[in-house]
Amino acid sequence: MLLINLLSEEMFRTNLKMKPHEKLLVNAIVEFMRKKFGITSKIIIKKKENDRLYGDVVLNDNSLNKNKFYLHFNPNQSYTLIIKSLLHELTHIKQISKGELKPTTDFKNLL
Repeated sequence: MLLINLLSEEMFRTNLKMKPHEKLLVNAIVEFMRKKFGITSKIIIKKKENDRLYGDVVLNDNSLNKNKFYLHFNPNQSYTLIIKSLLHELTHIKQISKGELKPTTDFKNLL
């Protein structure tokens, strides 16, 4: 009975708020890519748990016309995969913001 009292739902709940070490990692990667590629876009990064997802960039009117991007990464991967997926998605942000890639009109693919 004592063990049951020590366990709470909080222990098993997923928190999609970035932890301090995740913020440091993400901010370092974003700043590196900003300097490397001259990215000036507004980038909002969030965690998104999905077993089939490494990372993604949300494509919509804001990304195309207002240079504002939402980037998701899966925190349930190794740090190596998190870093690789962030670099990959930030490369897409650079390509879209500089007109190297353009989303289709339905925002589901890149041309």
